[in-house]
Amino acid sequence: MFLIVGLSGCTQNNEDQVSDGDKFELVSYSVESWKCRNEEVDKGDNLVQMVHIEKKIADDFIYNESVDEYRIEGKVRNIAGYKANLKIKMNFYDQNDIFLDSYNISIKNIPENYERLFSKRLDDSDIDHFDKVDKLTFELKEE
Repeated sequence: MFLIVGLSGCTQNNEDQVSDGDKFELVSYSVESWKCRNEEVDKGDNLVQMVHIEKKIADDFIYNESVDEYRIEGKVRNIAGYKANLKIKMNFYDQNDIFLDSYNISIKNIPENYERLFSKRLDDSDIDHFDKVDKLTFELKEE
């Protein structure tokens, strides 16, 4: 049995998304769009240092060339009644609900009734059509 939750938004609370027989609950998640770049900083005396700069540019997905990565964070709860392993499948869609790609995360040994946090930074090397992502769904399955 698995749970599919489909949402688009910056922060979601999904406590009512669990049906009978499910083993995991997606409690909440958030999506942030980030710009990341390396920049030269003049240190004087002909010294230049490369500095990595990261800047959050928005909550949620922004599908344009200004985004370098999406940061997805969330919380899941084991409601299976026993210690279990979880596979989180994140499915990405464009603004017309056309499937673009998916990405999996595994969480091992979640005790009964415990919550676990997950986070993932995704860029264009992780997701096909990265610049078109507008929506996200989750599938939670026992591994």
